[in-house]
Amino acid sequence: AAWGQSGRQPSAFAKFTTFAAAGGPAGAGLGPDNLGNPDLKPEVATEIEGGTEIGFLNDRFGLEITAWNRKVNDLLFQVQYPPSGGFTNAQLTNIGQLDANGLEIGAKGFLVQTPGLSLDVFGNIAFLDQKVASLGGAPNIKVSPNYARIRAFIREGYAPGQWFGAKVKSVPAGSLPYDLNKDGS
Repeated sequence: AAWGQSGRQPSAFAKFTTFAAAGGPAGAGLGPDNLGNPDLKPEVATEIEGGTEIGFLNDRFGLEITAWNRKVNDLLFQVQYPPSGGFTNAQLTNIGQLDANGLEIGAKGFLVQTPGLSLDVFGNIAFLDQKVASLGGAPNIKVSPNYARIRAFIREGYAPGQWFGAKVKSVPAGSLPYDLNKDGS
């Protein structure tokens, strides 16, 4: 069994508003670069896990099982705010909570053990379930390029980067939007 915490620190200058050098025919100047966030703090992950390893027949065969549960608070995300404020770059912001849990199962067998030959078999499988529990009031965060039919979002209640397709409000009679093999369904 184990309990632990770890964090991810924001980059060194993320809390400061910065400007970039600009130049052109009109002369030199400054332009908006990074919209700082003085309220930034590290995101913190807290995890608890438990597991066991069981051996059979003098450890010739074994089974390992580990289950874990993690909560990440104050997630660090790049959030795009309206560019009308002059800053077109996304701002690093603490928002929400991510909940995750998993199960890992492994099996091993030392089938043949002789001085000249060894046959060992290993296998494992792992399961992961994670959901954004809260965005702290922030709107859905788009994390994929602009594409009309499919987009990935950080959205409450779904895994990070879950893909969402466009909804078709109506389809003209006799036509189907995605009938790739022309079977009518």
